[in-house]
Amino acid sequence: MVSRLRWARALSGAVAIEALAILALAALVVFFGPHTPDGDTVFAQNWGLWVGPIAGAVFSFLGGRWIARGLARDRIANGLILGIATSVLDAALLVLAAAPFQLVFVVSGGLKLAGAALGAATARAQTARDQPREDQNQTAQSPP
Repeated sequence: MVSRLRWARALSGAVAIEALAILALAALVVFFGPHTPDGDTVFAQNWGLWVGPIAGAVFSFLGGRWIARGLARDRIANGLILGIATSVLDAALLVLAAAPFQLVFVVSGGLKLAGAALGAATARAQTARDQPREDQNQTAQSPP
């Protein structure tokens, strides 16, 4: 049995999930922030503790559905790889930002992992009846 893990999709999906979560927070700051340099920073830090985990979980769920779409097997494994890649990327960004450790970071990583696995589990599997049969693919040019 050959495993079908989509490594490139997992890595690109992790980057997209993190970027979308950051954009969601930035949009909140733009539309609802106090519009002062110091105020926007404090607003983003406070709301980021809520928006980051929630947006990360939602986008991970959608990413899990995307990475596993069309797979007949290994869907959950692909979702887990996406969740792990997203959580590792998030942790790396927090380390680079020198953010002090908070329990919400661990919860956020767990939500991303669970969201991606659940999304992958709910993705529609491609079954044998979804695939065209060989005799249906032959053109009229072939002799009978």
